[in-house]
Amino acid sequence: MGDVFVPANARRMHTVAAAIVAMSVLGPLADAVTTSLLIGDAVVDSVVPLTYTLSAEPILLGLLVAALVEVFRFGA
Repeated sequence: MGDVFVPANARRMHTVAAAIVAMSVLGPLADAVTTSLLIGDAVVDSVVPLTYTLSAEPILLGLLVAALVEVFRFGA
């Protein structure tokens, strides 16, 4: 068996970690913006507030993946 965790794989895993963090930030933002745009001129505009809530778990997961990539890259 050869080295499975080569530098090219480390770069790919960094991309995965960045995608996890970006998805956890941009997903709720897209929900809030599209909801606001959909009900912007409706009567219920004053009833439905614009909310943007982040969850810490996906952000921490992305950071954990990035940290593990560095550990494996250093050990390879």
